[in-house]
Amino acid sequence: WSYMSYLPSLYGSSACLDHAVVCIVARVWYIIAPNGEVGERGVIQLYLRAIKSLQIALNCPTQRLAADVLCATEILALYEVSDSSTLMSFAETVYR
Repeated sequence: WSYMSYLPSLYGSSACLDHAVVCIVARVWYIIAPNGEVGERGVIQLYLRAIKSLQIALNCPTQRLAADVLCATEILALYEVSDSSTLMSFAETVYR
């Protein structure tokens, strides 16, 4: 996850990456505070937005091989297969 430490500096440079980051952060917040502002429905909506954004980037010949698209793909894969402890570890890595 060494590239994850670069996420804060890359935020805002790619819609695809931004949507993936917002999605994973919302999921972490939901795990921390399930009764907070971001409910399960909100997390799923952000996930669907991130998937749509990734699909658009993958369909674009000039974007599909970009590093930010790969990073977004890995973040969304992490969202799909991780349990709460893995996501918390991810969040700590990015925060450092």
